[in-house]
Amino acid sequence: MVSFRMIEYLIALSEEGSFSLAAERLYISQPALSQAIRRMEQELGVTLLEKRTHRLRLTPEGTLMVREGRDLIARRDAMEHRMQELGSAHKATLHFGISPFYSKYYLPLVQPYFARNFPDARIQVTEEISVAIEQLLLEEKLDIGFLPREPENPRLAYEVLHTEEILLAVPADSPINVFAIPSPDLPRIELRHLAGEPFVALKPIQKFSTMHENLFRQTGFAPRIIHETMNWDTVNALAAAGIGSGFVPEMLRHVTFYGRAPRYYRLEGQYAARDYAAVWKKGAPPPALALQLMELFRSNLAQLTQN
Repeated sequence: MVSFRMIEYLIALSEEGSFSLAAERLYISQPALSQAIRRMEQELGVTLLEKRTHRLRLTPEGTLMVREGRDLIARRDAMEHRMQELGSAHKATLHFGISPFYSKYYLPLVQPYFARNFPDARIQVTEEISVAIEQLLLEEKLDIGFLPREPENPRLAYEVLHTEEILLAVPADSPINVFAIPSPDLPRIELRHLAGEPFVALKPIQKFSTMHENLFRQTGFAPRIIHETMNWDTVNALAAAGIGSGFVPEMLRHVTFYGRAPRYYRLEGQYAARDYAAVWKKGAPPPALALQLMELFRSNLAQLTQN
């Protein structure tokens, strides 16, 4: 059976061009190296090397073996490095950031998962709004953050984990409900019908404010904002209470307040969705524990939206 050691021998020969130089590099004798290559050729049933003048050359089969062999060794080394990282992760500390709104949905996944799989690891969570998390990442006070991707900061790296749809929550007794357009799953409505109607918005410091402004700019009017908040739950609760309409992420469509819920709509003629991403400072790749957390979120975000 051809071993990784044999492949490494052949690679050394291809790079050094002679048995003496390759043997010196590999810290073995020339006879041992020659014997290993002959055994490799016998195992494969091909000739790997040909000798012309004083320099060795690879046969076409040898060239293929070296090329494929380098890939195999690179994958082996990457796997070994990954396993070493995971071994260290069991006793590591992970600092990650998440917004207060999303934390109540995602943190119940995190603690049981790490208690079960990495019981000796420490998880330190910072709950802050997205712009504050980005600053902490830039200051290297966090290993990773989870937040909406847009607008992107050029000094941060992003990997999208999930795309969440943004819905319009409208009080159940609002007159604009008559403009609902029937559709499978959720009805649709044109945003223009909100002109003059009371609207509950997130504060401008929130990342969503950019999408909010773009949606109304496309429609051609500014909403009549009666209240600004830092929390999606508040937007949803005020819509359920009949105070005003507002944008909310799709995960809130099944939440009720004192038995009341708003009516939810997708926007007709406008794209209202945004990417939720894992974020870290460029040049500072996420540690092994962070990669585990990313996969946990990725595999559960869609389910959270549907529940």
